[in-house]
Amino acid sequence: MTTGTVAGAQFPPRRVAGRGRGWYRGDCHVHSQRSRGGELTPEQLASAAREVGLDFIAITEHNAADTHGVWGSLTGDDLLVVLGQEIVTETGHWLALGIEPGRVIDWRYNLRDGLIDRALDHVHQAGGLCVVAHPHAPYPSGAFTHPSQGSA
Repeated sequence: MTTGTVAGAQFPPRRVAGRGRGWYRGDCHVHSQRSRGGELTPEQLASAAREVGLDFIAITEHNAADTHGVWGSLTGDDLLVVLGQEIVTETGHWLALGIEPGRVIDWRYNLRDGLIDRALDHVHQAGGLCVVAHPHAPYPSGAFTHPSQGSA
């Protein structure tokens, strides 16, 4: 990749030195072996993240938080681990990022029963962020179809 300027700013942007405002490299949607489709252990994921120079990863196991406890010993000044969950529902998948350790967000709701709003509120009250995981996934339940998608 070449460097240069875009609209007066350096591109690609410089990485932040230490902590504070700046550009960080990371992955907001990571699964371990605990989730269907995950291939690596938490230890392998942390090692791989460091190897490719990531500053952070967000752990988003499918409808579970049982790996949250193992990440404490795998973090350090060089790697931030954001605890989260991928909420897998019949109306799509979304990520709850920055939730409390061990917290499981309920995924058992239907399209218009109002329960998704309660789940979103729980994440926001914890200071977390809600993100649609893959809004146009080409498989059943992957595409996000909930009418509240604008507020997630």
